[in-house]
Amino acid sequence: MLAFAFPLLLWTGGHLAGHLPLAGSMSGIITPVTPRPEHGAPGQGVMRNEFVGILFAVGMLLLVYQGISPYEDWALNLAGVMALGSPSVP
Repeated sequence: MLAFAFPLLLWTGGHLAGHLPLAGSMSGIITPVTPRPEHGAPGQGVMRNEFVGILFAVGMLLLVYQGISPYEDWALNLAGVMALGSPSVP
């Protein structure tokens, strides 16, 4: 459920908090934006904290999830470590 809600949460939050249009990628929501004067102060990555928090949660869930075979467990652990080690600051 978290993975399906991820893009919707980022788009909705970016639209409501920063008046951002739909971005070409999920990471487009976390990059600093140059606002129009009517939107106030520059956005410093409007949904950056939420993006990193959800990515951290997904990484932790992948780490604690047990695979059926040793290979699947190894692949899940590797994916979890990669999710936790991904750069969070553009």
